[in-house]
Amino acid sequence: LQDISQGKDHFDIARILREQSAILGEKREYTAAVEKVKEAIAMQKRVYGSIFSSQSTVAATYRLLGDFLLEEREYQQADKAYEKAGKINQAAYQSDVHPYLARIYQKRANVLRLQGKISLAEVMEKKSQKIKNSNFEK
Repeated sequence: LQDISQGKDHFDIARILREQSAILGEKREYTAAVEKVKEAIAMQKRVYGSIFSSQSTVAATYRLLGDFLLEEREYQQADKAYEKAGKINQAAYQSDVHPYLARIYQKRANVLRLQGKISLAEVMEKKSQKIKNSNFEK
């Protein structure tokens, strides 16, 4: 607790930064939300170190970054953020069919369509649907 009260890097502080960014996003202050969520990502990198790329909380933070960038109409950057979220999620859950991935693939499909990348969007939609179908059958 002393580390948290002194403002040192801690996963709880990174979570609070992410939650603050979500509040800014709800207020439609997307530029500020992007900056705040990037602060959270930077802290997560410092806190998690070598296991950064396999933490589901990091994937959630990148997904949030993608959402804000989408609202800012930074479609290419949003897609990169969603792609990172997907890769990190795969590593975190050691699965290519986790329900979270279906949502990420759908978000990627949406942003790819906005960029006019229809064939890539269709690939992402198929991946999303395949995961949804495989989880529904269980």
